[in-house]
Formats: sequence, C-alpha cells, structure tokens
Amino acid sequence: MDTLQLYRQALVLARHGNYARAAEALGIAQPNLTRAIASLERSLGVRLFDRGRSGAVTTAFGRVFVERAEQLLRSDAELRRELQLLADLATGTLRIACGPYAAEAVVADAVARLVAAHPKVRIECLVMTPEHVVTEVLSGHVDIGVSTDATLQPQPELEIERFAPLRVHLACRPEHPLTQERQLTLARALQYPLVTTRLRGADALQVMPGFEAATAPRGVLPELVPPILVNSLAMGRQIARGSDALFSGFAAQLADDVRAGRLVLLDVDDALLRNSHAVYHRRDRPLAPAAALFRTLLRELEQELQLADAPPRRGRLRRA
Repeated sequence: MDTLQLYRQALVLARHGNYARAAEALGIAQPNLTRAIASLERSLGVRLFDRGRSGAVTTAFGRVFVERAEQLLRSDAELRRELQLLADLATGTLRIACGPYAAEAVVADAVARLVAAHPKVRIECLVMTPEHVVTEVLSGHVDIGVSTDATLQPQPELEIERFAPLRVHLACRPEHPLTQERQLTLARALQYPLVTTRLRGADALQVMPGFEAATAPRGVLPELVPPILVNSLAMGRQIARGSDALFSGFAAQLADDVRAGRLVLLDVDDALLRNSHAVYHRRDRPLAPAAALFRTLLRELEQELQLADAPPRRGRLRRA
C-alpha cells in the first residue's frame, strides 16, 4: 500500500480513536484498517496505538507521528497543487473578452507575451462592445475581461482593477485643413467627423457637435454615436488616412502611422481626451494560472504605455 495512504489512515484512526468508526469514515472494512496500521507500525519499528476497551489511543510515538504526518500530508497536497497549476499553465485554456481599444492597446501584446512564454496555452480572445465584455464575464463564458473604464459600473460580482488614465490623441492625414490652424480646440476639431466606436459613460454627455444621442434604457450608461461608427480600429485609421475624418487613439496605437507619415497628431488636448482600461473577473471564480499571468502582463503593458504616452516625434504636426 502507498505510504502516504497508510499515513492518512493512521491520522483518521487517531482522530476517531476507534477502529470501527475510523474504518467507516475511510470506507473500508475494519480488518483491512487493522492490518494496515499493523503494517505501518512494523515498518516504523514502534507502536503507534495502544488498543484497549476505550479504543485506540496514540502512544508517545503515535503523538509524534501524528504531528509529523500531518505536516507531510500538507506538504504533499501543496506540492500536488503547485504541479497542477503548472500543468494548467502549460496546457490550459484562457478565454478573454475585450473592447476594441483595449484589444489594440494592451490585450494583443499581453497575449503575445503569454504565448511566447507558454506556447501550449490555448487562447480564445473575442473583441466586442464593453457592455458585452461585462456580460460575458458575469455569465462565466470567459475567464477575464478588459475594456474601457468609463463604461464600467460598480458590480459586486466583479473583482475590478483599474489602470491609470492615458491621453487620447486626435490624428488626421497630413494634408488635412486642421494642420494649418493655430490654437486648435477640441470643439473646433470635432467640426470634422470623428471615426471611432460608440462613446459611453459620463464623458459621452459632454462631446461636441456631430454626434447623435442613442436612446438607452433607464439605468444604462448614456451613449453617443459618432458621425462615422466603426468597431474595427484598423478600419477607422484607414478611413482617416483617406478622408478628412479624424481618428482617436493612444500614442502607441498611432505610432506606426505617424512614423510612416500616413497620419499626424493634432496639437489639441482636453480633459475629455483621456481614457483608461480596467481588467476584471468574477469574485467567486479565482483566476486560473494563465489568467493570472495574463493580468500581470497587462499591468506591465499599461506601465509601458504610460512611459510611451508622449506622442512620437517624427510625423507629428509642427507649427510655424
């Protein structure tokens, strides 16, 4: 018989102090338990239990054995748990839901880093509206969600981590009429159409002309529909490159287009041009190893975005 199994049986006997009750708790016949304890005592060379009318009482050797065996079994359980966690990280599945901006800003890079370190982890990553991200997390269809903080209402069922705000830049094609204007304001810039996703939350109530208010049920966050509505940011950038539409994004998201001269960043800043991400999961479902590592990678990337928040120099709009 397995040594640890013998130890477990001896601990159950010590707890119950009676062979019949211990055998019942273990789900085995009493003679089998008696033989098992006798075999353990022979292998140890000492008597662990005194047998009498009152039942089985631990000897001095037995009391030392109980203390050490409990420690050993706890260590065995911890070891097995750690090995299982490593196995899950090596071969498990991570299901992520994220908003469009979060997908480009941090989620794709976090997934890339995770897969580079653990190539056998299966990843399911879905891009959807922030409201649907929350729904998917609450329903348990995904393990973890990442979306804009502005749309995230307090949810007692969710464990939420919010990241620091990042500046959102307005970008346009280099030949855009706004590139010739001085002291540009957000109100003036938004006289040109903005191509982006739907805007939600308190900030949506303050956005300038060109947007249409979408009807929302009572208790749902206010929503504004931009003049050019997309759910693909790659499509939004392409539209801005070929028209007078403006595109909004973080400096890191716009860096390639700016360096290549396809877009320039307008010299306009406003309190509304701020956005932050949040990562969340259900409180009653502790994160699996892959999900916990993914969240750690998100933190690292958010810090990197903060450091890279200044817009790239090359291709940036310069004024005379």
